[in-house]
Amino acid sequence: MPRYQIQDVGTLAGFSGYSQVNPYNINNANPPAVVGTQFLGAKDNSTDSPSAFSYTQSGGIAYAYPAGKDISFGYAVNMAGDMVVCSGNSTAYGPGAPDTGSGYPYQPGVVVRGVLTPLSPIVPRLPTPYDTSYGVATSTAAAPAPIRWCGGKLNTAGDFAGVMTTGPSAATGKPNVKPGTLPILIHTQINKTVILGSLGGHNGGATAINDAGVIVGYSEPRNWNPPSTTPGWPLWTLGHAFIYRNSTMIDLNSQISSPKGEWELLWANDINEEGEIVGYGLFTQGGQQNLCAFHFVGGTVVNLDTQQKGGTSAATGINAKREIVGIALFGGDWKACIFIGGSPVELNGLIDRELRWDLWVATAINNHGQIVGWGKRRGAEGIRGFLLTPP
Repeated sequence: MPRYQIQDVGTLAGFSGYSQVNPYNINNANPPAVVGTQFLGAKDNSTDSPSAFSYTQSGGIAYAYPAGKDISFGYAVNMAGDMVVCSGNSTAYGPGAPDTGSGYPYQPGVVVRGVLTPLSPIVPRLPTPYDTSYGVATSTAAAPAPIRWCGGKLNTAGDFAGVMTTGPSAATGKPNVKPGTLPILIHTQINKTVILGSLGGHNGGATAINDAGVIVGYSEPRNWNPPSTTPGWPLWTLGHAFIYRNSTMIDLNSQISSPKGEWELLWANDINEEGEIVGYGLFTQGGQQNLCAFHFVGGTVVNLDTQQKGGTSAATGINAKREIVGIALFGGDWKACIFIGGSPVELNGLIDRELRWDLWVATAINNHGQIVGWGKRRGAEGIRGFLLTPP
């Protein structure tokens, strides 16, 4: 198996002390661009002062948003190097973006050649039919609302699939509107936001989009009972995996042709250009249940974690070569992994151990096989971002 070269993404200039550097996405350029978020804060994960960053092997790490915005999150980068970030000041960020009482309002924007263009925070009319007790109330007029958390992916055309937080003060102020999240599609070229709808519940989000415009993510079904088997972070059980195409959201579980009755697909994390989907779900066999990474190909669900005693894992990224990365429990600890032959292989075993890295999370892999994520490095304070490059 290949041994990867590892590079430390570094930390943004002007900061000292404990920080957490989280790369989220990498593009297919050569050399690649990486985007993510650096947090400053305490070692108990009560981090604050998030700053979006970009990283290249030649230029190193740099701020990905204009000066004057003291909080920002970096999420996605495409082949053109365009990035999607959410940014704002710790007071209010612009008109039409009121605080909902649970933190700061963040406005999404697209960064092109270092210039941030804010995207519209206005929520369009919801698709019908839609249960207004489970999200933003439908109205004839657009309602101002902040897009509070918009992690997702950006395709070559500049279409961004992500998440929008909803709630009474973020919508129409009606008290019967439950807070939650909704999957969204932002056409950044024309600054238009489309809400994808839901499977009936009040939580959901889009996680990835390919160049064909096919979107995947998760959405809570109506009257859904979450599985009791859940280890908590980073495997949340917020709904069912979905695929969105031809303006229709479809529960991915309804598309399974084989195997029947063994899977409840809970979260779709990524989709490649061939339409293959990866994520995690509840796998039941022989009376035993485990949260396992899956690879969905043309109706067939492939279990990526067939460890003898049953594993716990999630797939986070897939490339055009069907190389899949993610996270898995090894000896009770979460570690970054690559899935090979039906089992997660710890990435710590594929790097030079003398470099004293402990890789915790792999978030994405590009078509060159380069992997990003984060972990700890002996002698370096805080949580560090990494870039792995195969030989």
